[in-house]
Amino acid sequence: MQLVYLYIDGYCNSQKAEFNFGQELHVHFKEDKNILEISHMDFSLPKQFWGENINNLSVVIGNNGAGKTSLMQYFIDIFLELHGGHTAGAQGIVIFGEGDQLYGYHSRYYKGEVPGISAKANIIGCVRWLGQEDVESILGRTKLIYLTNVLSVRDTRRSLWFEGNRYAPFYDCSMGHLITSSIERDVNRNLRKSPAGDSETETYFFYEQYKQIKFVFDKWQHQLCSELEEEGFPVPVPRILYVDLIMENQLSSVWDSVELDFAQSGGIEKRVFHNLYIQVNYEEDPYVFLWKQLSRCAIWCTIRSAVRFMSGSEKEKFEKYLREDEWKEEPESYCEIFESIWRIIELVKAGRRGYENKKAKIRNENWNILRECYHCYIEFLQYINPQLVEAHFRIDAEEWDILKRHPEKGVLTFTVSTDEAEWFIEFLQKYRYICNPDYFLDFHWGVSSGENSLLSLFASFYYIFDADYTNGRHGDYKIMNTFETRSKRVKKVQCDSVILLIDEADLTYHPEWQRVFIALLTAFLPKIYPPRCCRDIQIVLSTHSPILLSDVPQQNVIYLKYDPKKGCTLADSSVHTGTFGQNIHLLFKDSFFLEKGTVGLFAEKKMKGLVNKLKEIETEIERKKGRQKEGESGRKESEPAMYGWERMEQNGQGNAESSMEALKNRLTYECRPYAELIAEPIIRRKVLMWIDTLEQKLSRRNRDELLEEMTEAEIARELVRLQKEMDRRRHD
Repeated sequence: MQLVYLYIDGYCNSQKAEFNFGQELHVHFKEDKNILEISHMDFSLPKQFWGENINNLSVVIGNNGAGKTSLMQYFIDIFLELHGGHTAGAQGIVIFGEGDQLYGYHSRYYKGEVPGISAKANIIGCVRWLGQEDVESILGRTKLIYLTNVLSVRDTRRSLWFEGNRYAPFYDCSMGHLITSSIERDVNRNLRKSPAGDSETETYFFYEQYKQIKFVFDKWQHQLCSELEEEGFPVPVPRILYVDLIMENQLSSVWDSVELDFAQSGGIEKRVFHNLYIQVNYEEDPYVFLWKQLSRCAIWCTIRSAVRFMSGSEKEKFEKYLREDEWKEEPESYCEIFESIWRIIELVKAGRRGYENKKAKIRNENWNILRECYHCYIEFLQYINPQLVEAHFRIDAEEWDILKRHPEKGVLTFTVSTDEAEWFIEFLQKYRYICNPDYFLDFHWGVSSGENSLLSLFASFYYIFDADYTNGRHGDYKIMNTFETRSKRVKKVQCDSVILLIDEADLTYHPEWQRVFIALLTAFLPKIYPPRCCRDIQIVLSTHSPILLSDVPQQNVIYLKYDPKKGCTLADSSVHTGTFGQNIHLLFKDSFFLEKGTVGLFAEKKMKGLVNKLKEIETEIERKKGRQKEGESGRKESEPAMYGWERMEQNGQGNAESSMEALKNRLTYECRPYAELIAEPIIRRKVLMWIDTLEQKLSRRNRDELLEEMTEAEIARELVRLQKEMDRRRHD
């Protein structure tokens, strides 16, 4: 299934705007007759032009405010409306195509009767109009994916009513949606959405890290990226994951100042937890130290999670029990410490009397949620030990030495190889279930922001798969949609097509990466979604990059332009410069509507100021020459010839020589430095030649006379200037 046509009327700036996305068919809505005219494209691209199973790629461009994002937002809205979601909020018509069959849907706000169809020869004569009862059987095998790194209020608001996930027909990877909805996907979402407070932003960043780790540690995907790297694509292929572990001083600081605010003591005494927080031996084996710190942090999460659900009196009771408990100097295991603390937590809970009010009932429910996590802590503490930690993690000797000398650093960084996929993914999964609601590990790859953005893009594509395919233990990749049946049971449908929307596709990428973006995207997608997994892939991008646009044939470009007279956005159908392989300068001037030029405004103002200065100097020189001629024409034959400035001086009109010297100084010290900054060679050459010509006009003596009067410093400056001119002429 692919998107063929979209009509929008009354959404943001879009008024009666229509957009064609099809590869072979063109649709036009005749509103006065309420007819959709369908015809063949005059030109179509060769089969598999974009890739083995990429049926089409369209690019939406336009100046700011033209409606690129709104176009995508409306298609999302009408797609969700078709799946039983909120009303799209404007009149709209959407046409999908699969093989020779077309399917149409008009929004609930659409006024009037269903449009008729007028089709030319060799085109099917009707469109099957979809109802919501047709979604599962017809559109149910299509996954719509939306990606953008722009934080939008519309994306955030959509998350308030659309709680989609990777199994929903619409997978929303927009930043606004993920920030507010990642907490719904988190394994500890019940604890994070408690009265103790939410942590959506923290969850979002960790969830993005988790998706990247899952992608990179998948051996199949890692091999895929390695192959693309060998082909010359700038694909980040991390071999090592860096992990930052929070250290003792930060744990103690948070413990004292945030969590336990006892009325009398002002905080729990650290001597009670000497095995956890005080006896840190930096002289012991670094891997034993790492194991202990991971275990301490796990128990720290247990205590913080419990305390967040305690009232003031319960905290006092908790402290009392902790003081009375007998702690061993050297516990047999951290599981033993955890069991002791958990027993105290249960005692605090057992001491509660009644649940007369709503708040008490909520707290009781939270205690039940916390109790369910008991086995997660045990599993994590049992999973790690010094031998396994040393076998799978690496601590740099220099890093360890720095931490020993500077414990105040607060972070221990260790690494894990991407070859350790199976063990580390299980470690990561167990870690996710104990950090409720606090994270004590931070993950990073040591890559640039652009590479990290690309990893995030790839990880989002990967994360829609039905199961965890790390190491290929679960069979072939599958993309699934879920639907709720009438009996409230969830039914899974395997997808065979993907419609991919990427808004502001060039955002965060270096120009060189923009140059390869479409080539990389069209090489990557058929690999991650091979034909056996996905038969059809359709891509719709919006961009401001002429570099990216030069990879797209003109027939696949949708031009948007805001019409100030009509006060709306139009799909610009006028003739434009060809795009595929086109000169970027021409693309800027045409497709991106830079009628005022392609030079930055600051540079443009400086260059215009330089031209105005040179014109003023030229006018002044001509004026002075005119006065000189007037003086010479009025002198007697016996009188010696005089320069105009000498005649002016005799007539009491001021010191002309100083005036001429001032003009020279303006050319030398004001105009020439600006001219030499200009990078464009033709413009720079013409401006410098203009300056040279004006300087020659200002010369009133021959070079020998001038040299005699010049100081050594002036001669040195002149030599430098002449050498620069020689170098410039050789270069040009």
